[in-house]
Amino acid sequence: MILGTYNPESAASRRELAEHMIAQLESWGFEEGPQAGRERVFVRCLDFRLECRVYTSISGSATRVKDTDAIRVSIIYTGTPPRPLGKSPRVYRKGVIPEIVGRIKERVDELEASVAKLERCHCGAPKFTSGKGNLVCAALCWTRAKPEPEPKPEPRQAAPTRLGPLTPARPAATTTAPEPRTGRRRADAPRGRAW
Repeated sequence: MILGTYNPESAASRRELAEHMIAQLESWGFEEGPQAGRERVFVRCLDFRLECRVYTSISGSATRVKDTDAIRVSIIYTGTPPRPLGKSPRVYRKGVIPEIVGRIKERVDELEASVAKLERCHCGAPKFTSGKGNLVCAALCWTRAKPEPEPKPEPRQAAPTRLGPLTPARPAATTTAPEPRTGRRRADAPRGRAW
């Protein structure tokens, strides 16, 4: 098969690029992964939950018609939560078909070389640069809650007696202390006997 200059207007040229791209990606050890929308994605596992993904701009058996649509290569941390760790410049579908596929290989090699340089957290996950410019663990291990201490047992209630379950106590009758005897009758005492 003679591969010429890519022409996005030609359905045959779009199919040729798609076939050549798929064949090369499979020869480099990539496997087809879950699609991103209608776009076919090829994935190769690297190490410790890292994947290199190639978003091919192939829909069905040919590349999409829109020629400004680019091929993207990125490194993804697949742990919880999944997150992108790096991406390369886009590969535009312009020029000769083997050169387009060659540029994809260059982007893949650049990103995979950067994986060896990634700093690792104490938990083993790679670190990435946050939006604020801080180096952060991709597994977000610092956010995991520390194990909660075991709850203290509640105080035990008294066991019921043989007489039956515990009943609330009756309020005690209010009594006043007797007044000392003076021999006189109290003013509020009933008439009759003094005591």
